[in-house]
Amino acid sequence: MDRKQESGSQEFRLPIELRTVLKALRLKLKWLILTACISVAAGVGAALLLGSQNYSSTTVLFFQPTESFVPDTFKIFQAVGEGTELSYDQGAGLVKLETDTVQALRNRANMVKTLPNLERLRIELGIEQTLQQLGAAVSVDVPRDTHLMLITVEAAEAETAMVMANTIRDIFLDSIDAMLFLQIEEQMRTLDVQHRSAVRQLEEAQKEFKEFVEFHDIRDIVVEIRAFAEELIRLELSLERSENRQKVLVRQIEGLEEAIRTARILEQEEQDQQQQKQEEVLSAQEVSNRIQLLERRIEDIRRRSTDPVVQERLETQLRIAENEYVRGLISRSEYEQVRYEYEMFIAQSAYEEEIQEIVSQIEELSTMPFLDQGESTAVSDYVKMVRIKLIEARMDLIEAEASYNVDVRQYEKMKDRHGNMPEMRQTYIALAGRVASLEAEVRGLSKVVSHYAVIADKEHSDFYVISDAPMPLFPMASNRRMIAAAGSMLMFILGFSVLLMTIVLDTRLKSAADARQKLQLPVRGTLLWEKTGSLMLPRADRESSQIERYRILARQIRLRTPADSAVLLLTSTKAGEGKSTVAVNLAAVYGRQDEHVLIINGQVRRPSASSLLNSYRMPENAHKPESEIGLGEYLSYLADEPKEIISSTVLPGVDMIGVYQEAVVPDLLQSARMQELMKQLKSSYSIIIIEGPPVRESVDSEILSQYCDTVYLVTACRGVRPDGVNKAVKRLESSGRQIEGIILTKVMPAFID
Repeated sequence: MDRKQESGSQEFRLPIELRTVLKALRLKLKWLILTACISVAAGVGAALLLGSQNYSSTTVLFFQPTESFVPDTFKIFQAVGEGTELSYDQGAGLVKLETDTVQALRNRANMVKTLPNLERLRIELGIEQTLQQLGAAVSVDVPRDTHLMLITVEAAEAETAMVMANTIRDIFLDSIDAMLFLQIEEQMRTLDVQHRSAVRQLEEAQKEFKEFVEFHDIRDIVVEIRAFAEELIRLELSLERSENRQKVLVRQIEGLEEAIRTARILEQEEQDQQQQKQEEVLSAQEVSNRIQLLERRIEDIRRRSTDPVVQERLETQLRIAENEYVRGLISRSEYEQVRYEYEMFIAQSAYEEEIQEIVSQIEELSTMPFLDQGESTAVSDYVKMVRIKLIEARMDLIEAEASYNVDVRQYEKMKDRHGNMPEMRQTYIALAGRVASLEAEVRGLSKVVSHYAVIADKEHSDFYVISDAPMPLFPMASNRRMIAAAGSMLMFILGFSVLLMTIVLDTRLKSAADARQKLQLPVRGTLLWEKTGSLMLPRADRESSQIERYRILARQIRLRTPADSAVLLLTSTKAGEGKSTVAVNLAAVYGRQDEHVLIINGQVRRPSASSLLNSYRMPENAHKPESEIGLGEYLSYLADEPKEIISSTVLPGVDMIGVYQEAVVPDLLQSARMQELMKQLKSSYSIIIIEGPPVRESVDSEILSQYCDTVYLVTACRGVRPDGVNKAVKRLESSGRQIEGIILTKVMPAFID
């Protein structure tokens, strides 16, 4: 389908492509933001110059009565025994002025606009307004469920509104502070009386408590009660053990006495049959007499009593040790040692020497031989052994009775001394609790008095300034906001229109849709702009960064060319639009597809140094003098055969004919030798790509187009205007060749569909 048929089948189109314009606007987002900022500034300036307003300024106060800083009650904790605590509230004796804080705040809000305050405001600021006008300009609001007070003043000027709001607030606070100071002084006098009364009561309670402790010799009631209970339990257990032991010993003695009586009967019978011997040995009768003497001495020991002086001294040491143990000055082991010495003295001191003497005599009797060594020896030994056991049992009984008597006396003394311990404990707790209560009350009152003193010294107020009245930036009722909005909108529309016009008036091609809209030509390929141009060129060891786009373009071109031998011309409107890059990439794609490709440099008027194609020659032939023969030399008959001007390249399946030295007269491009060259080349290659010079610079591309099957115009975005492209198209079409389409290069990524 030719160009006229394609254009005839399309409907009427706008002179601009809308999607391209929107994408261009997106690229100019920074300019849009700058335009918006300038528009807002212009609108604000117009409002300040042309508008009128009434300003309003508000100062905020927080209401917190002074009494609420000091607690009306404070908690007192009193320990009562281990793990037990009592608590109760002790009133500080303060009297609040109002119990309803919200109502108190509303009452004070009504005091802001009193006539004395308004008169003072007018005098201080020199305002020439009546009191009624000032009262109308000042408004006081108490938000619901808050302790805030808002004082608002309206005035024609922002600074006047701010100064009036802050001044009426200060006047109000001065009057409130004066009232509060008088109230605080009255309360301080009342609290001082309560404090002195509490101090006197505390001194009396402390004196009474001290006398009670000294009279009863109490250091720590809890520790003493615990020690008394432990000692009482120990004595009860000791008495029980001693009593049981005495019963056992009495039964044992009775058994031994019965055994002795039986043995005596037997012994008497044996003694009648034995003879008296005169050796210096004891007879059984003598042993019996000595044992009886020892028994009478034991009875004497039982009737003896201890030394009263020593006993009194040990008792005194025991009481001292008990007090020191209760106060924690000595350890329990030291206390037990003193008590043990006292008990051992009671139990042993009166008969220790006698017992030692009796023990030695018993040992002597046990080892002494008897006169009778015959049949009565066994009976005598048995009687002696039983009597010794009897003596030992009686001694143990004496010791047990003595220990029992000591424990009984100690038990009676403890009961006499600590029998009223529960009553003492209750009295002690009551006195200690009263002292603690009064101490807490004195501390609380001292804190309250000191706090009120601080309040009085610092001229404390019931109100705190949350925020001063600020300088209002915008009026409360004004037409400036509307003027600012309208001015900003108009300025933005103007700036946006200018920005849009710059985009619309910029007729340079930007996208494929834009090119189709303005040129009425099909766009066969779209190639991106890249900052690093070397990545777009193929190499022997790598492909182009846009290889997929070139493959798509190569397929579209191949479908529109003859299958056996195709010749296509790549030209542009002006230089620098990327036709050499397109030619090399297309040749590389076709070469990899088993095509035999030839690239002809048709820019015969340009020097070889500016040709990109020359950089693709094989390295081994690039610097040989015989290889510097190109199209110009062949057309000038300096080369005989086409193979002399064909060079191999580093691209697989791609050869080239370059331009090196000889400049060619344009007429030679349409000579018979050129026609013969093209016939020979078409028979050897499946695809021939001719890179023609720019159409604007010369007529060479028009001449070369007569040897080609298709012509493609390589056009760079933002490089040429549509009218220039259309002129180039008309010149090419005048040579008899229809333009197959354009290849759009250097397209910004934002304009890719």
